[in-house]
Amino acid sequence: MQVIFKKELLSAARDRRLIILSVLILLLVGTGLFSGYNRFSELKAEKEVLNEANRKDWENQEPKHAHSASHYGTYLYTPQPLLSFVDFGVQHFTGSSIRIEAHLQQGAMFANAMESGDGIRFGTMSIALVLQVFVPLLLIFMCFNAVSAEKENGTLKLLMVQGGDKNKVLWQKVAAYTLVVLILLVIVLLLSVLFPIANGLTLGKEALFRIAMLFLVYGIFYFIVVSLTIAVSALSRTSRNSLMVMLGLWVLFIVLLPKYAANLGDNLYPLPSKKQLETAISADVKNGLDGHKPGDERSKQFTDSILNLYHVETISELPINIDGLLMQADEDYRAKVTGKYYGELYAQIGKSNKVSHFVSFINPFIAVRDLSMGIAQTDYYNQVIFEQQVRDYRLYMMRYLNEYMSNHTKQGDWDTKLTKQGFTNLKKFDYKPLTILQSLKNYKLLFISLFMWATMAIMFIGLVSKKLKIIQ
Repeated sequence: MQVIFKKELLSAARDRRLIILSVLILLLVGTGLFSGYNRFSELKAEKEVLNEANRKDWENQEPKHAHSASHYGTYLYTPQPLLSFVDFGVQHFTGSSIRIEAHLQQGAMFANAMESGDGIRFGTMSIALVLQVFVPLLLIFMCFNAVSAEKENGTLKLLMVQGGDKNKVLWQKVAAYTLVVLILLVIVLLLSVLFPIANGLTLGKEALFRIAMLFLVYGIFYFIVVSLTIAVSALSRTSRNSLMVMLGLWVLFIVLLPKYAANLGDNLYPLPSKKQLETAISADVKNGLDGHKPGDERSKQFTDSILNLYHVETISELPINIDGLLMQADEDYRAKVTGKYYGELYAQIGKSNKVSHFVSFINPFIAVRDLSMGIAQTDYYNQVIFEQQVRDYRLYMMRYLNEYMSNHTKQGDWDTKLTKQGFTNLKKFDYKPLTILQSLKNYKLLFISLFMWATMAIMFIGLVSKKLKIIQ
């Protein structure tokens, strides 16, 4: 039966139509690789320059009061993951910078999609777009007549008369076309490794492991597509019917269902608007103390607790500046409130995303799409981790400045200034991205659904082989 395997490989190699489509796919990959890597390089360089410039601006600012420095603040720019040139993920739709300042936690701002036209909804050219959308289409045109054409011209009947086994015939065809697409996938991912290296970029072990994971995920997906297409071809009376069914499934799985899944998640778990979120946070913040109002009731209660702690009766007897403590108490409470509301927001988004994860059990494309983003570190969860670490850093910065105010000034002293050395001593923001294992923990359902689909594809081929009619 290996003759069938070799015959299918030769047929694919000689089919001018498939050769042309494969060349077009590689041209699209080349375009996506070139444009994606250029975009990655530009954004990475731009963000590094801006982060460095903001740090220098912070360190070289004129000496000023510590609290004035906290209002002066700074900006932090989102990191540019190495494999973002392969899969842009959600980066077009998330903000690129976050403002850090006293009394206020900003969200990420200036998303690229805000400056793009309506075409952004259809995605931008990238390697991931080609692998997820166009390669499955190539497989459909490659395999739609793999069995139906042989039924139409009578060669399948002749093969069975000579002692062929229907199950082995189908599996030889699946193996042949899966090998063809895996070779194509190896070429694409090899280019994704060599192109950055040729441009002077070093790929570490984790980056290579992530690329290997991409090969695994896309390889399983293509096996599913090949198996399904050959099964439909075997069940169809004509090649035309087989092609129409598979093109319909391609539109359903890749165009319609992902959109419906996203809309379903939004409807089941609606999100507050930015204004509603800010209004809710402001309302809760009013229940805490205000560092700028030492005379209000809550501030008085806090001051009394500090006096009791130091066993003194008046503020002037305190060894520290109560103003700095009030400011930090203000920041701690605001951080607690902000963390609560952002936590609820992230949880709601997570529930909405889980809807798509469940839909992946009826649409493997969703599993591949989201796993690809997670592996490339361009998914929603990596964005959340960055924003959480920025909030932690903001609180650290405020505490650093307020502690300086508490320890180096007296109550009512708004003239003592923080020196340049004081600005320099503030630690730099050190972003720690999710490891690949941490990232993939968020996608357990997607792995289950993908392997479930692969198992179903294997079972489906076996079932179809039993129902395969030699004579129409």
